Amino acid sequence: MATRYGIWLSWNNQQEGFELPILPGEIGSGTSGDGATYDVAGLGKINVIKDRGLAEYTIESLFPAQPYPFITASVVLEPKAYVDYIMRWWETKRPIRLTAVTATMEVNTPASIESFEWKEKAGAPGDI
Repeated sequence: MATRYGIWLSWNNQQEGFELPILPGEIGSGTSGDGATYDVAGLGKINVIKDRGLAEYTIESLFPAQPYPFITASVVLEPKAYVDYIMRWWETKRPIRLTAVTATMEVNTPASIESFEWKEKAGAPGDI
């Protein structure tokens, strides 16, 4: 049986949620350390190693208003509905769940929305 690739966002134990209608061209993941560097007299610079920080994921995708042939989700909402969900979930100050299955990554984790940008472009009426 083939693996189904996709990215899903949900909220409140999956009471609300959606699959991104179009898989992004890329999804980024990164983590940084929480260490600190100090300048110690007679020793020079030293590094105090601490635990790693939280993982961060960056996703850029399209909420389509047209029935493009590259849509991968089985259910597609109106573009503004995705924006409304994300903004409302963010305002609750409660975690969402990020589930992503790609060729190289399987993620199923609670997450916080730290940044969200959206826009419409000329030439693609209604797409966000």
